[in-house]
Amino acid sequence: MKKSVLLLMLSIISVFLLYSCSKEVKVKGKFSWEPEKPKPGDEITIIYVPDSTGLKNAPSVDLMVYPYSTGIDETKQIRMEKSGDGWKGKFTTPDSSKGILIKFKNDEDIDNNNKLGYLIKLYDTQGNILPGCYAGYAAAIYTWGSYYLDMDRDFDSSSYYFKKDFDKNPSIKYDYMDQYLGAETVVNKDNATSIIIRELSGFQSQAKNEKDYALLADWYEKGGLDNRADVYKKILEDKYPNGEFVQRERYKAFYNEPDIRKKLDLLKNFENQYPKSSYMPDFYDVIAVKYLQDNQFKKLQDFMITNPAKPTTYRFYSVATKMLDNDKNPLTALAIAKIGVDRARKDVTNPVDKKPDYQSEQEWKEDRESLLGMNLYAYAEALYKLGKPVDAEAPLKEAKELTQGKEEDINQLYARVLIANGKNDIAMREIENYIKQGKASPEMKSMLKDLYTKNHGSADGFDSYMAQFESVAKQILVAKLEKEMFKRTAPDFTLTDLEGQRVSLKSLRGKSVVMDFWATWCGPCKASFPAMAKALELYKNNDKVRFLFINSWENVEDKKENAKEFLNENNYSFHVLLDDNNKVIEDYKVSGIPTKFVIDKDGNIRFMSVGFSGNTDELVDEVTTMISMLD
Repeated sequence: MKKSVLLLMLSIISVFLLYSCSKEVKVKGKFSWEPEKPKPGDEITIIYVPDSTGLKNAPSVDLMVYPYSTGIDETKQIRMEKSGDGWKGKFTTPDSSKGILIKFKNDEDIDNNNKLGYLIKLYDTQGNILPGCYAGYAAAIYTWGSYYLDMDRDFDSSSYYFKKDFDKNPSIKYDYMDQYLGAETVVNKDNATSIIIRELSGFQSQAKNEKDYALLADWYEKGGLDNRADVYKKILEDKYPNGEFVQRERYKAFYNEPDIRKKLDLLKNFENQYPKSSYMPDFYDVIAVKYLQDNQFKKLQDFMITNPAKPTTYRFYSVATKMLDNDKNPLTALAIAKIGVDRARKDVTNPVDKKPDYQSEQEWKEDRESLLGMNLYAYAEALYKLGKPVDAEAPLKEAKELTQGKEEDINQLYARVLIANGKNDIAMREIENYIKQGKASPEMKSMLKDLYTKNHGSADGFDSYMAQFESVAKQILVAKLEKEMFKRTAPDFTLTDLEGQRVSLKSLRGKSVVMDFWATWCGPCKASFPAMAKALELYKNNDKVRFLFINSWENVEDKKENAKEFLNENNYSFHVLLDDNNKVIEDYKVSGIPTKFVIDKDGNIRFMSVGFSGNTDELVDEVTTMISMLD
């Protein structure tokens, strides 16, 4: 695996530099802090001038602060104050922290230093970098930084930084053993078992608590050393019968049990033994989903109504909408969604759970509001399907506001309900706005055409009318992509396609390449494929654009036949390459699928897109606009 560019330190100069073990890269924007060598507990002042970043013209900037030790200690969100050409913000570091990672944001636009994160090292009273500063950064690169800062998940870099810290501070190694083994066994996968044996043989003599024994049990099991794993599982059962590990094992057995009656018995036994377990909501969620899958709607309703505080708030929305999507029992869905609304509304003002360390207070509040919005949507959809659009309008309007207009399903149903209630003018303005934002579904566009035709007596002039909104959407999309555009050399590879031909990225120089990482078990991947098929069709006669669908992370014996069967069943004419050993997906630092990369004719990655919003037209527009911006 090629060594990635590694972040070592930030220097305070007019254009700041990151130093790696072999190469320098520029930091986007100007970033400095005081004091120069901050200690845990210090108040730190940040100065940020985003003159070459996507936040250059942002009306406001939030400073997102992630102090860390082995993981995130807490998350802070500070609204920065305008200061000259830049922005200024202050925060105090927790006493336990070893270092700080930072990103800057305005709504959905972020600057995270080209996916490296802005790093502030913390020092001791003698001016030495704290033990754990680099190891904690390595842990961020390995896992949590990709989720919360949108950093690259780079196992090579993670391994490098762990070793850098351990070489100087060997006593801290065991504090980071879980994350270290995770990175090291990916980087050296051919020697993974021997690495596990070597590292754990030293660690096991130091094991002193449940967390240590659980680590030994887990990693010996991951290494295929079941006999050794069983030794520590027995210790955990005997010494910590009420501990987290034993509870997790009970949950795994419950989850894998196919019989609903046995599941209920396991749930009852678990609840009697561990009534305050953090796993309880998961147990109740699984039972609710099982009832839904088995079409036992009466039992599902009784279960949810009898236990209104025990499943997750999300589960009420999820179960209700799945029932409505399949046109099954809207009355039951209404009752379930109503409980979800009541639960979520209480949680907004008086949350039962503690704020997660990875969220700021504002993010946590927005999440709770969004959950209320989703449950209101489910409740309103049930009312609409029961022929009560008037009753559905108010909860839908609230749902739209709580989710900040970002949920297409809510927006679409709101427009439909407005039309059903005779509020055509309001519906037209809403849909026009969705189109401008690039968030309108084909159904919404069809609704708008019907409303236009009704107002004008015919569809004459509709295309020109629609074009004015689509033009705004295009401008917004281009502006958004300009902020996201970057330039990084694409790792070369050679893979075999389904016809047995070897295909290298290097051989496609001179062409724009769209790479889509996917797997046959990935629901969002499959949901995005109609859009990708439509985009592919648009370029079928353009020999300067190639689409490659990289099949990775499959867990089947015959990956080639598995992919062929999927394409044949769905009549897709994709050019699929088989990443059998998952090396390419690792080289591209993919942390979730679907992930798409758009590569220019010189072999540079210019765009990266993760996930699928569910809107086919939106994805087609995004991919085609990305390609057009490479010219």
